[in-house]
Amino acid sequence: MQNLFKQGRVGMMITAPFLINQIAKEAPNLEYGICPVPRGTTSVTYAVTDSIVMFKNSHAKAAAWKFLEFLFTKGPRVQFNKNEGFLPTTKAAAADPYFADNKQLQIFVKLLPHARFAPTIPGWEGVAKAVIDAVQSVYLGKAEPAAALKRAQAEADRALRAT
Repeated sequence: MQNLFKQGRVGMMITAPFLINQIAKEAPNLEYGICPVPRGTTSVTYAVTDSIVMFKNSHAKAAAWKFLEFLFTKGPRVQFNKNEGFLPTTKAAAADPYFADNKQLQIFVKLLPHARFAPTIPGWEGVAKAVIDAVQSVYLGKAEPAAALKRAQAEADRALRAT
């Protein structure tokens, strides 16, 4: 869907802040705006959980922990988030001018207190893929919404049963 949006073939989409960097690089003449999804009774936004794992039998736990402490200090964290097009993961990073003074990113940053995270359950990636594929098929005119939704439900059910 992001490629369709960057090509000007889709008029709107729900996405993440990393698309700002992609548009600047791949479609610099694209005119677009950013706004939060209209709220109903509750304001909410979708968030993704990333995990960092340290194995119990690691022989470098102290060094790994020291690296993680460094990685989550303001400077390296801001640079990583900036390069990847991610939102800040700490309040110190959120206060950095890159985020605090960027009107486009502020739309996303202001939603962070209302974030609900993707489930960390086996099969979730298959569920997410089924929904993405269904929406794309409708956008591309390859499926009617009801049929795409029915197919997505069947694929999501399979993904959850396979775990």
